[in-house]
Amino acid sequence: MRSFKKFPVILFWLLYFLAIAAPCAEAEKSLHSQLKALLIQSQTAKEIRGHFQQKKIIQELGLEIDSSGDFLIQKFNVQDRTLFWSVKKPETFEMCIDKDHIVLQNPKKQVMSLKELSGNTYDQILYLLNLLSFNFNFLEKNFQLSKDKEIWVFRPINDKSFLFDKIHLEIDTKGKIKMVELFERSNDKIQIRFENVRYSNQLKMQKCH
Repeated sequence: MRSFKKFPVILFWLLYFLAIAAPCAEAEKSLHSQLKALLIQSQTAKEIRGHFQQKKIIQELGLEIDSSGDFLIQKFNVQDRTLFWSVKKPETFEMCIDKDHIVLQNPKKQVMSLKELSGNTYDQILYLLNLLSFNFNFLEKNFQLSKDKEIWVFRPINDKSFLFDKIHLEIDTKGKIKMVELFERSNDKIQIRFENVRYSNQLKMQKCH
């Protein structure tokens, strides 16, 4: 089966980082270098973990949906990265994504192979996994970068079907993720604030399934 009807719900819980076009190639390269230097701990750490507060804003309905929980990013090597996204409120929802699988626990366990998803869905999962784990080679190749005061803004270069039109990233003075806003093409928005973000060079290997 090459599609998954509930995938937009998965993306709703999943996301973090990027948005808006850079004015010229030299400036874009410079901004990528600045961001890379600022996030040096995030690049080198084998594990990144912390707490999140998430707000989903549905413009047409004037509705805001709040959730919170914990996240863990593990980087085994350049290609092998895993995201654990654990929602605690308003109800329990567990999700894990690696380069081959999506695993959901809500409340029953469901395992899907990425290769079984449609081509567009598969590509977006890989985009998101690389964005969240700070794969800068991937970012420079696939996203345009600009900056508006303290906000870093990314936009996908080629993929017009990418779920998000732009993504804002805010970083604190210590180079840790502070806030991410994801702007959907439907004009809805996901805002995620991060707390108690911690880095570790010790990898306690966990598997999605």
